[in-house]
Amino acid sequence: MKKYIAGILTGIILIWSTLAFAATNETISVIFDYAKLVVNGEMTDTSTMLYDGRIYIQLRGVSEVFDAELEWDNESKTAYLTTADYVEEETAPEATAQDSETYANLYESVQGETNANAAYLAFAEQARNDGFLVVARLFQATADAEAKHAEDEWAILQTLGATQRPVASKPVVGSTEENLQAAFNGETYEYEVMYPGFVATAEAEGMNAGDTNARRIFNLARQAEEIHAGNYLDVFTNLANTDYIDSKYGVIYRCPVCGEVVIERPGRCPICNADGANFIEYSDPLSAN
Repeated sequence: MKKYIAGILTGIILIWSTLAFAATNETISVIFDYAKLVVNGEMTDTSTMLYDGRIYIQLRGVSEVFDAELEWDNESKTAYLTTADYVEEETAPEATAQDSETYANLYESVQGETNANAAYLAFAEQARNDGFLVVARLFQATADAEAKHAEDEWAILQTLGATQRPVASKPVVGSTEENLQAAFNGETYEYEVMYPGFVATAEAEGMNAGDTNARRIFNLARQAEEIHAGNYLDVFTNLANTDYIDSKYGVIYRCPVCGEVVIERPGRCPICNADGANFIEYSDPLSAN
């Protein structure tokens, strides 16, 4: 980027010293050295001329007055004057998807879902140890749902150039009752606060189509987390009522697309419209069928 020296003399146009006229039969009146150029109180020897009521000053002379480098771009018909003290402004690098807030949100969500998966697997083991086999099954199914969320979000990050996937933090495990409370709190935060904000940001940043449709993935996860929270609250509230829990959650189903966990196999998933026939059934406390 070159610096133009403008406004040296009000109303004066700077041109090259050589003038070309296309009309060969036209007679013009030009007065050379019609005016003098004084810079900072000192007279210069820059040539001037008067033509058609306007004073023209030789650009080469002006560049010498200001100790500036003069360049001419014949293609654009542009003269550039660059002074010695000029520092060219650095052009800011073009923003990429990795500079976006959604990119950071994807990393945060992968970390959160990965942590949730590890925590729920540990909670399932604790529930089995505490004798809550059906609760262990619910933790297992939900852990698998969180793993699916993490996979979907990581896939978008890889499309955007990410290479280092977050690893799970060591979960804090308490009693089954405490673990249900912690799980409910985490799911509630995700569907009420975290994912709604991520959805809005992805929409604003245009990540709502194709292989980088973070908005869709966030929104599916948000709705599934709300189902998870409801399951955890129900079991937490009725933990002492074994018959109720065993009857209601004895067999559960997980959507392989969005990760919702439900007590009945639907015709189609109400969240993502996946075929209910493809839902994964959990009827064994230790694993999915």
